[in-house]
Amino acid sequence: MHHHIHKIHILKSELSEVYANLALESFALSLISIFVPIYILSVGYSFDYMILFFMIYYGCIGIFAPVSASLANRFGFKHIILFRTPMLLAFLLGLHNIENLIFSPLVLAAFGGFSSSLYWISINSIFAKYSDKMHRGTQTGKMISLPQLAALAGPTLGGIISLVYGFKILFLVTSAIVIISVVPLFMTKETKPHINFSFRKMINIKGNLKYSAYFTLDGTKSVASAIFWPIFIYWGLSGSTTGTGFAQTLTGVGVVAFTYYVGRQADKEGKLSFIKKGAVFLALVWFARIFASSPLEFFIYSLLAGFFTVLIDVPFLAASFDQANKENPDEFVVFRDIFIGAGRFLFLGVTLLVSDAAMKLLLGFGLAGTASLLFLLF
Repeated sequence: MHHHIHKIHILKSELSEVYANLALESFALSLISIFVPIYILSVGYSFDYMILFFMIYYGCIGIFAPVSASLANRFGFKHIILFRTPMLLAFLLGLHNIENLIFSPLVLAAFGGFSSSLYWISINSIFAKYSDKMHRGTQTGKMISLPQLAALAGPTLGGIISLVYGFKILFLVTSAIVIISVVPLFMTKETKPHINFSFRKMINIKGNLKYSAYFTLDGTKSVASAIFWPIFIYWGLSGSTTGTGFAQTLTGVGVVAFTYYVGRQADKEGKLSFIKKGAVFLALVWFARIFASSPLEFFIYSLLAGFFTVLIDVPFLAASFDQANKENPDEFVVFRDIFIGAGRFLFLGVTLLVSDAAMKLLLGFGLAGTASLLFLLF
């Protein structure tokens, strides 16, 4: 009995560390993340070049996933996150001086993708290992909602900082908070995995092929939200960073208001019905965004997207961690990141086929809506 209670305490402590780290990092990056594509465009790079930058960034997250897992085998997940911190700061510093780099910004994109791979392989593996099946929906809800809650004011605050002090000060503030975010992870001992990743082995595990398709779709809709919608709003509001940040904050409000409830109900009622409802409603929002033209529409669709994204993301992520624990959860997280990266890469690549920037955005909305709707088949 004492051993069982001690084990529960360890599980809760590990998850609390994950929540705290995600909250701090999410707040830091929420100050800046939606403005990175806008910043790249503002210093003179073309829309196609910006897309190519993120194709390489997201593609490298998937490509380097097995490398990140191999390094975690040697050093442990938490130390990998610690090592990755100066890499993230170097990436932010590179963005801060992107117009003066002595090498191609595309090299910086690859470096940033590798850094991101180190982080997400580690943090998702820790969560997959220490979350439990009976409460995974609730725990996944916390994993999504607590960072969103911490970052709620981030986009608006980031917009104000960039307006008053400029993008460069915004990068520096973000860097300082990122450093602090690592501290909670070391309240308990290191977690070392035993990963012997084989793509062929993973694809042959029952159920994994199905998940590979939906991870690809998940990558598609997530990158549309992260890049295309903020740019659409920014242009629609005649270059207002404050308005763009506020719209992203409203998305966060939708996520926070709904996530914990959906997580708990998914544990009780099952995950499938929530995913199917989310597929329909989120697809409708994406298709409606094609015709958005006023500030009120931008803000309403941002809020609704926050609500309906949760209907897919919370139960789907919880279900994917259930699948992960059928075999080796650490290896499944590697498998997952490869396909999410592939989905983001392919989405951006398809939009390059259209020459006009406005048409790229509208095509992206259509692709994101279609990807959301296909979750009906999950």
